[in-house]
Amino acid sequence: MTAVPAPSQTYRRWLRRVRRSLSRQVRRLLSQPADGRVGTEANPSPADPLPGFRFFAVLGTWMEQDVVEATVRNAFAQGVEE
Repeated sequence: MTAVPAPSQTYRRWLRRVRRSLSRQVRRLLSQPADGRVGTEANPSPADPLPGFRFFAVLGTWMEQDVVEATVRNAFAQGVEE
């Protein structure tokens, strides 16, 4: 029969796992380029949409027309129908 760890031991183990996970995530974020981009690819030419797959998006913005324009342009370049 195995001994059940005390709640404080279980909590400490859980806390160690959380800290390790967070430190990995922080290191990964710090290793990304300073401009904030993770990586880019050129848009496919011509677009090859998935059959039977529909994608809808809702953008909540305020005074970001340039971001909306770039997002919509990119979506059309990748095969969005309307």
